[in-house]
Amino acid sequence: MKKFQTLFLVLMVLSLFSLGYSQQRSGNIYGTVVDEDNVALPGVTITCISDLIGEMAFVTTQKGVFRFISLSPGTYQLRAELSGFATWRREKIIVQTGSNVTIKVEMVPATLEEEVTVTASTPVVDVKKTTIALNLTVEEMQALPTSRDPWAILELSAGVSQDRENVGGSQSGQQSTFISRGVGRSSANWNMDGIDTTDQVSEGAASQYYDFDAFEEIQVQTAATDITSFTAGAQINLVTKRGSNRLSGGARMFYTSDNFQWDN
Repeated sequence: MKKFQTLFLVLMVLSLFSLGYSQQRSGNIYGTVVDEDNVALPGVTITCISDLIGEMAFVTTQKGVFRFISLSPGTYQLRAELSGFATWRREKIIVQTGSNVTIKVEMVPATLEEEVTVTASTPVVDVKKTTIALNLTVEEMQALPTSRDPWAILELSAGVSQDRENVGGSQSGQQSTFISRGVGRSSANWNMDGIDTTDQVSEGAASQYYDFDAFEEIQVQTAATDITSFTAGAQINLVTKRGSNRLSGGARMFYTSDNFQWDN
């Protein structure tokens, strides 16, 4: 009996661990490396650079394929190096929560010591993802004139209807009831940095209220959600800010007075 209890406890811990990391909290970069004749180049050293993680390296396979997975939301840079070819660089690659960025690297022979820097926007079409979701970065959250809580972001998501309008923060501190593409709030799921934080008593509710300025990105999935999702309702993925290798700081100040309120 004691052995059975120990085995059951181990299985429970393993299942919780696997479920906890199944939710969306990161993105990926995939790519291929070819030469001028569109022939795959194996053995190319691809370096992924960011203030968030420092540097990571990947050597392309026989088919010229490389990948960097489970990247925190942010801006990245790629560098490709192979003897006999000019060094290739690509800057300002934006990775969002639950997204897959596909990059094609075309390397040219180097007649002299030279370097090729590609300036292009991050691909808009994600060929690896079918999820319907809204992603908001920290810059967008700060710029949008909304109330400062995740329920205001839900209100911006297509296909989501709420039971109230949070005007000027008048409803902040109250969790709104919402429907996501016909599915009620009881089927919603809240995840912070990949960990399920949904309230265990009130189905579909958040277990806490959040510091809005703590988030690097918020993603709201409303349809065709990831196969690892627990429920069929809205999946709210909250990704907190990360430190970096660069010294930085921040401050915030809020000011309110009666002049901001109308008196009937």
